[in-house]
Amino acid sequence: MVAFASRPRPEAALTDSAEQPAAAKPCAKCPSTPLENIPGHDFSVDRCPECGGTWFEGTTLDKALRSTPDALFQPPPRPPDPGANARKGLCPACKTPMSKVNSLTSPRIIMDVCKVCGGKWLDGGEFMKIRGRGLFAKLKRLLGY
Repeated sequence: MVAFASRPRPEAALTDSAEQPAAAKPCAKCPSTPLENIPGHDFSVDRCPECGGTWFEGTTLDKALRSTPDALFQPPPRPPDPGANARKGLCPACKTPMSKVNSLTSPRIIMDVCKVCGGKWLDGGEFMKIRGRGLFAKLKRLLGY
């Protein structure tokens, strides 16, 4: 029988920025503020307690538009900063500069999108604007829900 010895690995080597807990991710627009995790039904999003901006990884924006966590219905803690959309944000997950992209459901909403990891950032109040104007919301209104 052959035994293999394994070397202990330093804790820092086991963790990289993409695996950090959600609360450890910084806000895209207020970099000194950590994001707070908001659990959904089968997903979670991260929200800045200062500016109300919201971070959606991968396909979580689509999931949140279909099944919004109650906490996202809460207004931002302070009025959205009118200059926030003009500022370039850094991706909370991979720290790369994000690109400005018009929302497909509400073209007047400009969201920040990370071209590296595919995450999306919406400034405070923008999620509710998208949710209120999207196709899903229109169908719900038509059907009386």
